[in-house]
This record gives sequence, C-alpha cells and structure tokens, in this order.
Amino acid sequence: MTSAMLQIQTVLRYSHNVVLLAQWICSQNAVVHWIALVTCHGAQVLYDLARLISQHPRPVYKKRGLQKLAWYMRVARELPLSVVVVRLPPNLSASRAWAALRDRKELICGDVRGRWDWFVTQRFVAQPASTIRKKRFRMAQAMKAATWHFHESTPSEVMAEVNKGSELVRVKMWAKFADFDGETEARSQFLQEIHQAGGKLRLPGDRFQAFVSVLRGLVMRHGATRLPTTALQQYVASFPAHGPNFCLIQEDRDSAACWVMHVELYQLRMMDLLAQDPRWLMTSKTPEQAAADRALAINAVQLVRAKSPTASTDPVHLPNGYGAVKAKCFKGCPSSGQTHSCEKPGHSCFRKVVSWSSCETNVRQLLRSAGRAVTILVTKYCLGWETLNLKTSASDLKQRLAGLVQPTMVCGECGAQREGKYTMLVADAGQMFEQIRAPHVLRNLSLLFERARKEGFKAVLLRATRRLSGSLSRNEHVVVNNSRTWVFDDLYALVELSLHTALLNVRWGGRILQQESGSPIGGLLSRLHAMLSLGPSEGHFVDGCSYDFPRHVAAIRYVDDAAVFSSTKCGGCLRKIMAAAVPPHIVFDIEQQSTERVAWLDLTVTDVGGKLDVDVAYPEMPWLSGDSLYPERQRFPPFLDEASFSLSDFRQRIKCIVARWQQVGLHGHRLQHPVGHLILMLGRYGYPAPLCVKCLCRWGGPEVAVCAKFWDDFIKRIDNHPPRRCARVKFDV
Repeated sequence: MTSAMLQIQTVLRYSHNVVLLAQWICSQNAVVHWIALVTCHGAQVLYDLARLISQHPRPVYKKRGLQKLAWYMRVARELPLSVVVVRLPPNLSASRAWAALRDRKELICGDVRGRWDWFVTQRFVAQPASTIRKKRFRMAQAMKAATWHFHESTPSEVMAEVNKGSELVRVKMWAKFADFDGETEARSQFLQEIHQAGGKLRLPGDRFQAFVSVLRGLVMRHGATRLPTTALQQYVASFPAHGPNFCLIQEDRDSAACWVMHVELYQLRMMDLLAQDPRWLMTSKTPEQAAADRALAINAVQLVRAKSPTASTDPVHLPNGYGAVKAKCFKGCPSSGQTHSCEKPGHSCFRKVVSWSSCETNVRQLLRSAGRAVTILVTKYCLGWETLNLKTSASDLKQRLAGLVQPTMVCGECGAQREGKYTMLVADAGQMFEQIRAPHVLRNLSLLFERARKEGFKAVLLRATRRLSGSLSRNEHVVVNNSRTWVFDDLYALVELSLHTALLNVRWGGRILQQESGSPIGGLLSRLHAMLSLGPSEGHFVDGCSYDFPRHVAAIRYVDDAAVFSSTKCGGCLRKIMAAAVPPHIVFDIEQQSTERVAWLDLTVTDVGGKLDVDVAYPEMPWLSGDSLYPERQRFPPFLDEASFSLSDFRQRIKCIVARWQQVGLHGHRLQHPVGHLILMLGRYGYPAPLCVKCLCRWGGPEVAVCAKFWDDFIKRIDNHPPRRCARVKFDV
C-alpha cells in the first residue's frame, strides 16, 4: 500500500487522510463530496483513487469501493450509465473494431490516464443475419392487417372459386440462406448505432468525432470486402421477392417449401376457414376488451409460495393467429400452377398457428416452469402410453416391442383368423388441442395431486436445467441449490389459469375469435393438457384388462401420434382397443394399418422374418428414385459454392443425423443403407462427394467412417467422371 499511497499523496497534495479515505469508501456507506474533490484536483484523481481501491486486500471491500466510485463517475459524466452494445455488420469482427479503437486511444479518451480501463463498458456483438425467411415471409403480418368486412362482402360463389387455389404456386427454396440485400441494411444500421454509442459513452466534442470516424472508416474499408457470391445472388434473385400485394406462406412440414399467394386471397382463405370452423366463435369484443379480460384473469391468480404473475392490458400482448399450408392438401408438380388437391369435405387445409411470443416474460416463465413440474408428477403416476421426447422414442418403442409374446394365427379376442404375424396400426388425433376439455384435465390433475398426497408428498423440486429433472418432496419448505420448489396448490392454480376462457381469445386480423373449448393452440402447457387428458385414461384401460396388456399389445404415443402393435390381436380388435383407451370426446383417426410395414414419426417398423425391425424413415426416396420432382422434406441447404457454404451448420446437421442413428440402434452393416442414402441425397443437392465422405469420417465415428469409405470407393468405381473437389474444407480424415 506504500507506493500507491505515495502516488495518491502526490496527486492530492496531502498525505494524512489518503489511506483513511480509501478505507472509508470501501467499508462504510460513505458520503464523499465528489464535486469538490474533482473541482480541486481534476478528473484524474478519480482514476488514481480507483487504482488505490483496486489494491485493497479484502475482495469484498474492493468490489464495494469500485462500485461506489463507478456510480459517481457515471454521475460526473465520466462513464456511461449502462453497458453500451454496438451490433456489428457481417464480416466485421469485434477484435478488428477494438484494434482500431485501441490505435486511436489517445484521441478518444483524452489526456486522462486510466479512462481507457473503464472504456470496457462498451461491447461489440454480431448482428443477426437477415435471412430470406425473415425478409420475405409475411404470414403473421398479413393476418394482423386483415379486415373482416372484406370477407363479409365477398359472394359465396367468388369464395368457392378462391378456395380452389388455381393461382397458387409452390416454390422450393432454402429460406435460411442470408438475403444478400441484408448486408447493406446492416451497414447502415451499424452507422446509426455508432452515433448512438458515442452519445451514450458521453464523449464530448473532438473525442466524439474521433470515435465515430474510426468506426465509420472501418466499416467503409472492410464492410464490402466479402460481398455475397454470384451463385448466392443468383439463387436469391431466382425466387420471388414479395411486393406489397404478395406474400410467401410456409408449408407445415417442409421448411424449404413455400407458396406464393396474393395477400388478400390468403386473408380470405384464412377468414373463410375460421368462419366455417365450429370450434372457433366470432366475438364482439375489441382487442382492448380482450386484452383487459386476459389481464384480469392473470392478475387474479394468487400463488402461495411463488411470485404471482402480472399481465398488462396492452393489446400487443394478445396471441396472434395466422395460417400455414398443409402439405398433404396441396400436392403436385412445383413447376406448374398448383390447384387445391384436397377433396375431403369440410377439411381444414390450412394449419392454424397461434403465436404467444408477445406474452409477458414473467407469465411465460411461470407457466413453463409449472408445466415441467407437473410433468414430473405425470411421469411417476399416469404417463400412459406417452414417450416423453423424440430422443428416447426409438428405445421406448423397441423396449415395448420386445415384450410381445410369440405371434398366433388366431385372434385371442374375437377368434378370427389373423392375416399376418404382427398387426400394426398408426393413428392420429386431428385438431387434438381443440378436442381437449378443461374440466376433464382439471379433474385428472386433482386426482393426481390426491394420489401424491396419500404417499406423503407435498411439493415438487424442479431443477433449473435444460433437461427435465426433479423429484417429489415431503416438505413444502425446502431450499435446494439450483432448484425451485413448487407446492401443489400453486401448480393447480397455474394449470387452471392456462385453461381459462380469457386465454382462448385470439386476434385474427381486426377481430377477436374465441376457441370454443380445449387447450390454447400454441400455449406453453398444451402438451401437458394432452398428457393429462390421455395418460390417466390409457393407464385405467390397461389396469382393467383381463389379460397381460404389455405382453399382447405394444402401444406408444407422442402427443397425438399413436402406434399400436400386437402379436395376438387382429386389426378390428386393435381399432376397438384404440377407441376404448382414449376419452370419448377425443377421436383418433386411423392413418395406417398393415401387417408388414408402418411409419411412425421419423421411424419405420417392419416385419422381417417374424421379427419387428425398427429403422429410420427415408422420406427422400421417391425424389431420389425419380417418382417425385422434389424431396418430401428438405433437411440440407443446396450446395451453391464454397464461399456460401457454412461448415459449422453442415457439421451440426451431420452430428444430429448420426446421433439419431445411434438412438435407433443402427450399428455395423445396418449403417450401410442410411449412410449411402445420405451421400446420395447430398449429391443431388450438389455437395462434392469428397466433402461428404470427409465429414462423415470426421464426425460420424468409426462405424460410419467405414460405411462412408465403402460408398466412396463404390462411387469411384462406377463413375467415370472425376469428383468435384472442395478446397475450402481442409482437415485430415
């Protein structure tokens, strides 16, 4: 402390109170006449005093003293009031920006020593890339601007002609590519933020001009060094950029497919769909009234142990609805005008999407946390046929199939002759969330809590981790690090709130429509409502069977997609089981019934020599074999050139696919088909074969590497043309 004390003594021109002043600032709620101190000795004394405080031997005192000193330095306009964040344009790194500022440090910080040490309150972050989807897809914006009087004044004959969809055009495009017009906008946005940052940093006069000129010159020199490549420009320019009268509508299953629609026709189709849907009721409420009812319902909830939710009456927080095209209703050639191909009467050919992104943060966090806590209870007592996530769906399915007894040729239920060794059935609940009934969900939830209380449990300990983790507690007053304690009364209150009728009001255009019943579409607890509706009913049915159900029937369900397999039941009896296991108000439609092969989620189950084999699905096979002009679902962007190729994105996609193969249990020779299918699919997308083989060998593991090298040698033997090389990706296999 001696050298630092002598330095401060020289600056302040007195020595008897320097150490006492620093100690007093650090340890007490000091009241210092900062203005007089700066007036007498200049701003340099603040930085010298900061150096002395930073050498305090006790970390707590040092932190407290620096906080107090920083507070006054902000008041004295020496530091910004908060952290200043500047978003960088593409191709400009934070290190380059800091290097340019460091070279002109004297001009920006002036002659005060130590000011640069406090300049780290400024941060540079990368701007989010402006993609084609963000720039050109306007589904939600188009529906927000919809006016219902236009639909009411449209004759029924005209509306019937509009619903035919003769003008619709399907376009295959990779919507996640960056829009090349976005770089110019990012640069202009960066120039605006430079001036704002200079004001927030409180840089006066010449220092402000030096700060702005350094960063402006940097973006002018380096901003245009790497323009988008010609291939990417041609790719983006080949797809229609929506004008004021057109918009691109996303397809529900393929992120690389969209439909070009006129905005007014899109609005008419969605409004006509809602007007004819008996599950949606037109209300006379204004958005302000609906927002007030919603806020009143949320603010009325009083929690016992947790902080109660609070909502605003601003209509901006209302859920907004829009529509996406259902792929199964609009099929055909993408190169020609596509008409409406669905002939099912009264069928909803647009998927209704309700966005809750504008909901208050505290409400969303409470509902999400409560839903995870109740899920732990459901998992313990009434999970039913549910599989909790897609990662474990393959292992759960294989485990349940392994418990089936040997096949019989006669149905054990009705005595009829069975057609095959295994009967397989896949069902789906259409508009599942609209079929849910709130009293049924709350009754099952009450029974669930009663069952837990009988065993002595009073609360749920939920760990604050990304993965669902927690346990039940016999004490309500428990404090565990990195965990949250939920009592049963609070959980019931939040689940009841999520089913409140005020939360069923959705803004469609300029009007408020109310969902007649069920769980709010897109709500944070929608899946929990489905689990509470189906799980107890399925468990009660299994317990009431006169035979060992898992030995005769293997049933699995993920939300509203169910699959049932049996080695002793016929197809008719499986249909009866499916209908009897679910509540009467929820209807499952049978989509597939076979004795050889069915597809469920992204898996296929095949009867191979009297044994059920679980494998991954190959939705691109019709496209690869020439039966379809486009892939059913495009998972990889097309390879345009090396400059627009993202190695990190490609690596992540490869790792996800290989991880799914491992989850399904594909090993050894069973990897030959999926690896060959992946290489062939990437070849159709334009990826060089050496690049695909290198990536699979590097990130796929030894078994995948063996299969990749096998297919690489096979392609070289049958292909007389040399493969296209990719020089940008350089690593050893």
